[in-house]
Amino acid sequence: MEHFMEIGSQYPQELIENNEMINGHQNAASRKRSIDQRRKMKGLLLAKKKNVSETKSGWIVKGSHGSKHLVTINSEGHYSCSCEDFRNSNYVCKHIHAVRAVESGIILPSISTLEKQLNSLRPHIKECTQNWSAYTNAQSSEERLLFEILKNICSMIIEPTEKKRGRPTIPIQDAIIAMVCKVYSMKSGRRAEHDIEIAYEKGYISRKLRHTTVSDYMIKPEMTSILTALIELVSTPFINIETTFAMDSSGFSTKKHEPWKQFKYGIETKKRKWLKAHINVGVKTNIIAAVAITDSNETDQNKFEQLFTATLENFHVDEQMADGAYCTRDIFEAIDGSGAKPFIPFSDHSTGNPKGVWVWTEMYELFQQNKIEFLKHYHKRNNVETTFHMLKSKFGETLKSTSESGQVNEILCKILCHNICVFIHELYELNVSIDDLFEKKQSMPFMHVVNNKGIHVSYSH
Repeated sequence: MEHFMEIGSQYPQELIENNEMINGHQNAASRKRSIDQRRKMKGLLLAKKKNVSETKSGWIVKGSHGSKHLVTINSEGHYSCSCEDFRNSNYVCKHIHAVRAVESGIILPSISTLEKQLNSLRPHIKECTQNWSAYTNAQSSEERLLFEILKNICSMIIEPTEKKRGRPTIPIQDAIIAMVCKVYSMKSGRRAEHDIEIAYEKGYISRKLRHTTVSDYMIKPEMTSILTALIELVSTPFINIETTFAMDSSGFSTKKHEPWKQFKYGIETKKRKWLKAHINVGVKTNIIAAVAITDSNETDQNKFEQLFTATLENFHVDEQMADGAYCTRDIFEAIDGSGAKPFIPFSDHSTGNPKGVWVWTEMYELFQQNKIEFLKHYHKRNNVETTFHMLKSKFGETLKSTSESGQVNEILCKILCHNICVFIHELYELNVSIDDLFEKKQSMPFMHVVNNKGIHVSYSH
Protein backbone atom coordinates (compact mmCIF):
# COMPACT_ATOMS: atom_id res chain seq x y z
CA MET A 1 0.00 0.00 0.00
CA GLU A 2 1.47 3.33 -1.02
CA HIS A 3 1.02 6.60 0.81
CA PHE A 4 1.40 9.60 -1.50
CA MET A 5 1.71 13.28 -0.86
CA GLU A 6 2.33 16.30 -3.01
CA ILE A 7 5.01 18.88 -2.32
CA GLY A 8 5.19 22.22 -4.06
CA SER A 9 8.16 23.20 -6.15
CA GLN A 10 9.36 25.93 -3.77
CA TYR A 11 11.23 23.59 -1.43
CA PRO A 12 13.47 26.22 0.21
CA GLN A 13 10.32 28.07 1.24
CA GLU A 14 8.98 24.85 2.74
CA LEU A 15 12.04 24.61 4.95
CA ILE A 16 11.20 27.98 6.44
CA GLU A 17 7.41 27.64 6.85
CA ASN A 18 6.95 25.57 10.00
CA ASN A 19 3.16 25.39 9.88
CA GLU A 20 2.74 24.79 6.15
CA MET A 21 0.34 21.92 5.44
CA ILE A 22 0.96 19.52 2.57
CA ASN A 23 -1.76 17.50 0.89
CA GLY A 24 -1.37 13.74 0.91
CA HIS A 25 -3.41 10.85 -0.40
CA GLN A 26 -4.08 7.51 1.22
CA ASN A 27 -6.39 5.12 -0.65
CA ALA A 28 -7.72 8.02 -2.79
CA ALA A 29 -8.59 9.99 0.38
CA SER A 30 -7.09 13.43 0.89
CA ARG A 31 -4.74 13.68 3.80
CA LYS A 32 -2.76 16.62 5.15
CA ARG A 33 0.81 16.34 6.36
CA SER A 34 2.54 19.00 8.35
CA ILE A 35 6.20 19.96 8.26
CA ASP A 36 8.14 19.03 11.37
CA GLN A 37 11.33 21.05 11.78
CA ARG A 38 13.31 18.21 13.36
CA ARG A 39 12.43 15.85 10.52
CA LYS A 40 13.46 18.54 8.03
CA MET A 41 16.81 19.03 9.70
CA LYS A 42 17.45 15.28 9.83
CA GLY A 43 16.63 15.10 6.12
CA LEU A 44 19.07 17.89 5.33
CA LEU A 45 21.75 16.04 7.29
CA LEU A 46 21.12 12.90 5.22
CA ALA A 47 21.40 14.97 2.04
CA LYS A 48 24.58 16.68 3.23
CA LYS A 49 26.14 13.31 4.10
CA LYS A 50 25.33 12.12 0.56
CA ASN A 51 23.10 9.32 1.78
CA VAL A 52 20.72 9.86 -1.15
CA SER A 53 21.16 8.07 -4.47
CA GLU A 54 18.90 7.97 -7.53
CA THR A 55 17.91 4.66 -9.13
CA LYS A 56 15.53 3.60 -11.90
CA SER A 57 12.79 2.78 -9.39
CA GLY A 58 13.21 5.96 -7.35
CA TRP A 59 15.49 7.42 -4.71
CA ILE A 60 17.29 5.25 -2.16
CA VAL A 61 17.87 7.05 1.13
CA LYS A 62 20.20 5.47 3.66
CA GLY A 63 19.11 6.26 7.21
CA SER A 64 21.37 7.23 10.08
CA HIS A 65 21.31 3.65 11.39
CA GLY A 66 22.08 2.03 8.05
CA SER A 67 18.55 1.10 6.97
CA LYS A 68 17.58 1.92 3.38
CA HIS A 69 14.23 3.36 2.30
CA LEU A 70 12.74 3.90 -1.14
CA VAL A 71 11.26 7.29 -2.01
CA THR A 72 9.18 7.31 -5.19
CA ILE A 73 7.35 9.96 -7.20
CA ASN A 74 4.28 9.04 -9.26
CA SER A 75 3.07 10.68 -12.46
CA GLU A 76 1.08 13.29 -10.54
CA GLY A 77 4.12 14.39 -8.55
CA HIS A 78 3.01 12.70 -5.34
CA TYR A 79 5.77 11.42 -3.08
CA SER A 80 5.78 8.09 -1.26
CA CYS A 81 8.26 6.60 1.20
CA SER A 82 8.60 3.05 2.44
CA CYS A 83 9.55 4.06 5.99
CA GLU A 84 7.35 3.44 9.00
CA ASP A 85 7.28 7.10 9.98
CA PHE A 86 5.62 8.06 6.70
CA ARG A 87 3.03 5.30 7.05
CA ASN A 88 2.07 5.97 10.66
CA SER A 89 2.46 9.71 11.19
CA ASN A 90 0.95 12.85 9.73
CA TYR A 91 4.34 14.40 9.02
CA VAL A 92 6.58 14.48 5.97
CA CYS A 93 9.36 12.02 6.76
CA LYS A 94 13.05 12.92 6.80
CA HIS A 95 13.76 10.76 3.73
CA ILE A 96 11.46 12.84 1.52
CA HIS A 97 13.04 16.01 2.89
CA ALA A 98 16.44 14.58 1.95
CA VAL A 99 15.29 13.80 -1.61
CA ARG A 100 13.74 17.23 -2.06
CA ALA A 101 16.95 18.89 -0.84
CA VAL A 102 18.97 16.97 -3.43
CA GLU A 103 16.47 17.67 -6.21
CA SER A 104 16.30 21.38 -5.47
CA GLY A 105 20.09 21.70 -5.52
CA ILE A 106 20.12 24.10 -2.58
CA ILE A 107 23.49 24.79 -0.96
CA LEU A 108 23.50 23.31 2.52
CA PRO A 109 25.61 24.53 5.45
CA SER A 110 28.22 22.32 7.06
CA ILE A 111 27.32 19.15 8.94
CA SER A 112 28.34 20.68 12.27
CA THR A 113 26.05 23.66 11.65
CA LEU A 114 23.14 21.39 10.79
CA GLU A 115 23.76 19.26 13.88
CA LYS A 116 23.77 22.36 16.09
CA GLN A 117 20.47 23.46 14.57
CA LEU A 118 19.05 19.97 15.13
CA ASN A 119 20.14 19.97 18.77
CA SER A 120 18.51 23.34 19.28
CA LEU A 121 15.21 21.81 18.17
CA ARG A 122 15.29 19.00 20.70
CA PRO A 123 12.40 19.26 23.17
CA HIS A 124 13.40 20.32 26.64
CA ILE A 125 13.08 17.40 29.03
CA LYS A 126 12.77 18.22 32.69
CA GLU A 127 15.52 16.45 34.57
CA CYS A 128 14.57 14.58 37.72
CA THR A 129 17.19 15.76 40.16
CA GLN A 130 18.22 13.70 43.16
CA ASN A 131 19.32 15.18 46.45
CA TRP A 132 22.35 12.94 46.65
CA SER A 133 23.44 14.21 50.04
CA ALA A 134 20.08 13.31 51.58
CA TYR A 135 20.03 10.00 49.72
CA THR A 136 23.51 9.05 50.93
CA ASN A 137 22.73 9.95 54.53
CA ALA A 138 19.48 8.00 54.43
CA GLN A 139 21.07 4.91 52.91
CA SER A 140 24.07 4.88 55.23
CA SER A 141 21.96 5.19 58.38
CA GLU A 142 18.96 3.16 57.21
CA GLU A 143 19.56 -0.09 59.10
CA ARG A 144 20.27 1.64 62.41
CA LEU A 145 17.31 4.01 62.16
CA LEU A 146 14.98 1.28 60.91
CA PHE A 147 15.32 -0.75 64.10
CA GLU A 148 15.24 2.33 66.33
CA ILE A 149 11.99 3.47 64.72
CA LEU A 150 10.60 -0.06 64.78
CA LYS A 151 11.41 -0.42 68.49
CA ASN A 152 9.71 2.92 69.21
CA ILE A 153 6.48 2.09 67.41
CA CYS A 154 6.39 -1.45 68.82
CA SER A 155 6.76 -0.04 72.33
CA MET A 156 3.27 1.42 71.88
CA ILE A 157 1.78 -2.08 71.97
CA ILE A 158 0.59 -3.18 75.41
CA GLU A 159 1.34 -6.81 76.06
CA PRO A 160 -1.43 -9.16 77.28
CA THR A 161 -1.68 -9.01 81.08
CA GLU A 162 -3.32 -12.37 81.75
CA LYS A 163 -0.93 -14.91 83.24
CA LYS A 164 -0.69 -18.45 81.96
CA ARG A 165 0.99 -21.54 83.31
CA GLY A 166 4.24 -22.73 81.85
CA ARG A 167 7.05 -20.80 80.29
CA PRO A 168 6.54 -17.04 79.88
CA THR A 169 5.43 -15.98 76.42
CA ILE A 170 7.62 -14.00 74.07
CA PRO A 171 6.75 -10.26 74.07
CA ILE A 172 4.87 -9.33 70.91
CA GLN A 173 7.25 -6.39 70.48
CA ASP A 174 10.24 -8.74 70.35
CA ALA A 175 8.45 -11.09 67.97
CA ILE A 176 7.61 -8.31 65.50
CA ILE A 177 11.13 -6.86 65.57
CA ALA A 178 12.62 -10.32 65.02
CA MET A 179 10.20 -11.02 62.14
CA VAL A 180 11.07 -7.72 60.47
CA CYS A 181 14.77 -8.36 61.06
CA LYS A 182 14.52 -11.69 59.25
CA VAL A 183 12.58 -10.22 56.31
CA TYR A 184 14.85 -7.16 56.07
CA SER A 185 17.93 -9.42 55.86
CA MET A 186 16.27 -11.52 53.10
CA LYS A 187 17.81 -14.61 54.72
CA SER A 188 16.33 -17.92 55.75
CA GLY A 189 15.28 -18.36 59.37
CA ARG A 190 18.44 -20.18 60.43
CA ARG A 191 20.81 -17.81 58.66
CA ALA A 192 18.96 -14.79 60.08
CA GLU A 193 19.59 -15.92 63.67
CA HIS A 194 22.87 -14.01 63.72
CA ASP A 195 21.11 -10.77 62.69
CA ILE A 196 18.51 -11.31 65.41
CA GLU A 197 21.30 -11.90 67.94
CA ILE A 198 22.87 -8.57 66.92
CA ALA A 199 19.48 -6.91 67.45
CA TYR A 200 19.46 -8.36 70.98
CA GLU A 201 23.00 -7.14 71.69
CA LYS A 202 22.03 -3.63 70.57
CA GLY A 203 19.00 -3.64 72.85
CA TYR A 204 16.28 -3.73 70.21
CA ILE A 205 14.79 -6.92 71.67
CA SER A 206 14.80 -8.15 75.28
CA ARG A 207 15.91 -11.74 74.64
CA LYS A 208 17.56 -13.95 72.08
CA LEU A 209 15.11 -15.73 69.79
CA ARG A 210 15.67 -18.93 67.88
CA HIS A 211 14.54 -19.23 64.27
CA THR A 212 11.82 -21.69 65.31
CA THR A 213 10.30 -19.11 67.65
CA VAL A 214 10.32 -16.45 64.93
CA SER A 215 8.66 -18.87 62.52
CA ASP A 216 5.99 -19.73 65.10
CA TYR A 217 5.04 -16.07 65.41
CA MET A 218 5.25 -15.49 61.67
CA ILE A 219 2.42 -17.97 61.05
CA LYS A 220 0.11 -16.57 63.75
CA PRO A 221 -3.01 -15.05 62.06
CA GLU A 222 -3.39 -12.51 64.88
CA MET A 223 -0.11 -10.88 63.83
CA THR A 224 -1.71 -9.77 60.55
CA SER A 225 -3.84 -7.02 62.11
CA ILE A 226 -0.92 -5.78 64.21
CA LEU A 227 1.42 -5.51 61.21
CA THR A 228 -1.29 -3.81 59.14
CA ALA A 229 -1.86 -1.21 61.86
CA LEU A 230 1.88 -0.54 62.17
CA ILE A 231 2.12 -0.01 58.41
CA GLU A 232 -0.66 2.58 58.56
CA LEU A 233 0.86 4.17 61.66
CA VAL A 234 4.22 4.74 59.94
CA SER A 235 2.40 6.50 57.07
CA THR A 236 0.73 9.08 59.33
CA PRO A 237 3.63 11.60 59.45
CA PHE A 238 2.82 12.27 55.78
CA ILE A 239 -0.74 13.43 56.43
CA ASN A 240 0.11 17.01 55.42
CA ILE A 241 2.27 15.92 52.46
CA GLU A 242 0.24 13.32 50.59
CA THR A 243 -3.12 14.23 49.04
CA THR A 244 -2.91 12.26 45.78
CA PHE A 245 -2.99 8.47 45.86
CA ALA A 246 -2.63 5.62 43.39
CA MET A 247 -4.05 2.12 43.89
CA ASP A 248 -3.04 -1.18 42.32
CA SER A 249 -2.13 -4.77 43.13
CA SER A 250 0.82 -7.03 42.38
CA GLY A 251 1.72 -10.64 43.03
CA PHE A 252 4.29 -12.28 45.29
CA SER A 253 5.21 -15.82 44.36
CA THR A 254 5.61 -18.71 46.78
CA LYS A 255 7.57 -21.94 46.70
CA LYS A 256 4.38 -23.98 46.49
CA HIS A 257 2.88 -25.31 43.28
CA GLU A 258 -0.79 -26.12 42.85
CA PRO A 259 -2.22 -28.42 40.15
CA TRP A 260 -4.28 -27.09 37.28
CA LYS A 261 -5.51 -28.46 34.00
CA GLN A 262 -4.68 -27.09 30.60
CA PHE A 263 -7.99 -27.84 28.92
CA LYS A 264 -6.76 -27.16 25.40
CA TYR A 265 -4.34 -30.08 25.48
CA GLY A 266 -5.72 -32.08 28.41
CA ILE A 267 -2.37 -32.03 30.20
CA GLU A 268 -2.16 -32.12 33.98
CA THR A 269 0.55 -29.75 35.16
CA LYS A 270 1.33 -27.42 38.03
CA LYS A 271 1.62 -23.68 38.41
CA ARG A 272 3.31 -21.70 41.15
CA LYS A 273 0.96 -20.38 43.79
CA TRP A 274 1.12 -16.67 44.51
CA LEU A 275 -0.53 -14.05 46.69
CA LYS A 276 -1.67 -10.58 45.74
CA ALA A 277 -0.85 -7.38 47.62
CA HIS A 278 -3.36 -4.53 47.15
CA ILE A 279 -1.97 -1.13 48.14
CA ASN A 280 -2.87 2.56 48.05
CA VAL A 281 0.23 4.73 47.66
CA GLY A 282 0.98 8.41 48.14
CA VAL A 283 2.43 9.48 44.80
CA LYS A 284 4.87 12.05 46.18
CA THR A 285 6.82 9.87 48.62
CA ASN A 286 5.70 6.33 47.67
CA ILE A 287 4.46 5.74 51.22
CA ILE A 288 1.90 2.94 51.47
CA ALA A 289 -1.19 4.26 53.26
CA ALA A 290 -3.31 1.10 53.14
CA VAL A 291 -2.74 -2.57 52.32
CA ALA A 292 -4.68 -5.80 51.95
CA ILE A 293 -3.30 -9.25 51.14
CA THR A 294 -5.45 -11.76 49.24
CA ASP A 295 -5.11 -14.87 47.14
CA SER A 296 -4.34 -14.55 43.45
CA ASN A 297 -7.99 -14.85 42.38
CA GLU A 298 -9.24 -11.79 44.24
CA THR A 299 -10.23 -8.92 41.94
CA ASP A 300 -8.93 -5.40 42.44
CA GLN A 301 -12.45 -3.96 42.58
CA ASN A 302 -13.40 -6.02 45.62
CA LYS A 303 -10.61 -4.54 47.76
CA PHE A 304 -11.09 -0.92 46.70
CA GLU A 305 -13.54 0.02 49.45
CA GLN A 306 -11.34 -1.44 52.19
CA LEU A 307 -8.20 0.35 50.97
CA PHE A 308 -9.89 3.66 50.22
CA THR A 309 -11.69 3.72 53.58
CA ALA A 310 -8.46 2.94 55.44
CA THR A 311 -6.71 5.77 53.56
CA LEU A 312 -9.45 8.26 54.43
CA GLU A 313 -9.10 7.43 58.13
CA ASN A 314 -5.69 9.13 58.07
CA PHE A 315 -5.45 11.30 54.95
CA HIS A 316 -7.38 13.95 53.09
CA VAL A 317 -7.59 12.66 49.51
CA ASP A 318 -7.86 15.16 46.64
CA GLU A 319 -7.22 12.76 43.75
CA GLN A 320 -7.41 8.98 43.53
CA MET A 321 -5.67 7.24 40.61
CA ALA A 322 -6.23 3.66 39.50
CA ASP A 323 -6.04 1.66 36.29
CA GLY A 324 -8.94 0.38 34.20
CA ALA A 325 -9.57 -2.59 36.51
CA TYR A 326 -11.24 -0.14 38.93
CA CYS A 327 -13.49 1.47 36.30
CA THR A 328 -16.96 1.03 37.82
CA ARG A 329 -19.65 3.53 38.72
CA ASP A 330 -19.67 2.36 42.34
CA ILE A 331 -15.98 3.18 42.70
CA PHE A 332 -16.42 6.56 40.99
CA GLU A 333 -19.30 7.33 43.35
CA ALA A 334 -17.29 6.31 46.42
CA ILE A 335 -14.37 8.55 45.44
CA ASP A 336 -16.63 11.48 44.61
CA GLY A 337 -18.51 11.04 47.88
CA SER A 338 -15.28 11.64 49.80
CA GLY A 339 -14.65 14.91 47.96
CA ALA A 340 -11.87 13.49 45.79
CA LYS A 341 -11.57 13.28 42.00
CA PRO A 342 -11.35 9.83 40.36
CA PHE A 343 -8.78 9.59 37.57
CA ILE A 344 -9.46 6.14 36.15
CA PRO A 345 -9.27 5.45 32.39
CA PHE A 346 -12.37 4.25 30.56
CA SER A 347 -12.48 1.17 28.37
CA ASP A 348 -13.45 1.23 24.69
CA HIS A 349 -16.97 -0.02 25.39
CA SER A 350 -17.66 2.52 28.18
CA THR A 351 -20.34 5.14 27.58
CA GLY A 352 -21.08 8.46 29.22
CA ASN A 353 -24.42 7.27 30.60
CA PRO A 354 -24.25 8.26 34.29
CA LYS A 355 -26.94 5.86 35.59
CA GLY A 356 -27.27 8.16 38.58
CA VAL A 357 -23.53 8.70 39.05
CA TRP A 358 -22.89 12.12 37.55
CA VAL A 359 -19.17 12.16 38.26
CA TRP A 360 -18.95 9.25 35.81
CA THR A 361 -20.20 11.47 32.99
CA GLU A 362 -18.00 14.37 34.09
CA MET A 363 -14.83 12.28 34.01
CA TYR A 364 -15.89 10.46 30.84
CA GLU A 365 -16.23 13.79 28.99
CA LEU A 366 -12.82 14.90 30.29
CA PHE A 367 -11.32 11.58 29.18
CA GLN A 368 -12.83 11.80 25.69
CA GLN A 369 -12.65 15.53 24.96
CA ASN A 370 -9.53 16.64 26.83
CA LYS A 371 -7.39 13.55 27.17
CA ILE A 372 -4.18 15.58 27.52
CA GLU A 373 -5.52 17.22 30.67
CA PHE A 374 -6.73 13.85 31.95
CA LEU A 375 -3.33 12.26 31.40
CA LYS A 376 -1.57 15.10 33.23
CA HIS A 377 -3.21 13.75 36.36
CA TYR A 378 -3.40 10.06 35.48
CA HIS A 379 0.34 9.71 34.79
CA LYS A 380 0.92 9.97 38.54
CA ARG A 381 -0.46 6.44 38.78
CA ASN A 382 2.96 5.23 37.60
CA ASN A 383 4.19 5.81 41.14
CA VAL A 384 2.35 2.75 42.40
CA GLU A 385 4.33 0.69 39.88
CA THR A 386 7.47 2.37 41.19
CA THR A 387 6.48 1.42 44.73
CA PHE A 388 6.10 -2.24 43.80
CA HIS A 389 9.49 -2.10 42.07
CA MET A 390 11.06 -0.59 45.19
CA LEU A 391 9.41 -3.21 47.36
CA LYS A 392 10.36 -6.25 45.29
CA SER A 393 13.85 -5.19 44.25
CA LYS A 394 14.85 -4.39 47.83
CA PHE A 395 13.05 -7.08 49.82
CA GLY A 396 12.38 -9.77 47.21
CA GLU A 397 9.28 -10.95 45.36
CA THR A 398 9.47 -14.63 46.36
CA LEU A 399 8.15 -15.63 49.77
CA LYS A 400 10.07 -18.02 52.01
CA SER A 401 7.16 -18.95 54.28
CA THR A 402 5.23 -22.13 53.50
CA SER A 403 1.92 -21.55 55.32
CA GLU A 404 -0.58 -19.06 53.94
CA SER A 405 -0.78 -17.02 57.16
CA GLY A 406 3.01 -16.91 57.25
CA GLN A 407 3.12 -15.72 53.64
CA VAL A 408 0.61 -12.96 54.38
CA ASN A 409 2.62 -11.77 57.38
CA GLU A 410 5.86 -11.97 55.41
CA ILE A 411 4.45 -9.62 52.75
CA LEU A 412 3.26 -7.25 55.48
CA CYS A 413 6.74 -7.29 57.02
CA LYS A 414 8.19 -6.33 53.63
CA ILE A 415 5.72 -3.45 53.35
CA LEU A 416 6.45 -2.32 56.92
CA CYS A 417 10.17 -2.29 56.05
CA HIS A 418 9.39 -0.27 52.92
CA ASN A 419 7.35 2.32 54.82
CA ILE A 420 10.03 2.77 57.46
CA CYS A 421 12.70 3.11 54.75
CA VAL A 422 10.60 5.77 53.00
CA PHE A 423 10.17 7.54 56.33
CA ILE A 424 13.93 7.47 56.92
CA HIS A 425 14.59 8.93 53.47
CA GLU A 426 12.12 11.75 54.06
CA LEU A 427 13.79 12.52 57.40
CA TYR A 428 16.63 13.87 55.25
CA GLU A 429 14.76 14.83 52.06
CA LEU A 430 11.67 16.62 53.42
CA ASN A 431 12.91 17.16 56.98
CA VAL A 432 10.06 15.09 58.40
CA SER A 433 10.54 14.83 62.15
CA ILE A 434 10.78 11.45 63.82
CA ASP A 435 8.66 12.95 66.61
CA ASP A 436 5.74 13.09 64.16
CA LEU A 437 5.09 9.44 64.97
CA PHE A 438 4.51 10.21 68.64
CA GLU A 439 3.94 13.93 69.25
CA LYS A 440 0.17 13.79 68.54
CA LYS A 441 -0.42 11.09 71.13
CA GLN A 442 -4.05 12.05 71.68
CA SER A 443 -4.80 12.50 67.97
CA MET A 444 -8.09 10.89 67.02
CA PRO A 445 -6.87 9.56 63.64
CA PHE A 446 -4.13 7.63 65.44
CA MET A 447 -6.52 6.27 68.06
CA HIS A 448 -9.19 5.51 65.47
CA VAL A 449 -6.93 3.62 63.09
CA VAL A 450 -5.13 1.59 65.73
CA ASN A 451 -8.21 0.78 67.79
CA ASN A 452 -10.09 -0.23 64.64
CA LYS A 453 -7.49 -2.94 64.13
CA GLY A 454 -8.04 -4.32 67.63
CA ILE A 455 -4.64 -3.34 69.04
CA HIS A 456 -4.12 -1.91 72.51
CA VAL A 457 -1.79 1.05 72.27
CA SER A 458 0.11 2.77 75.02
CA TYR A 459 0.84 6.46 74.49
CA SER A 460 3.23 6.63 77.40
CA HIS A 461 6.34 6.67 75.18
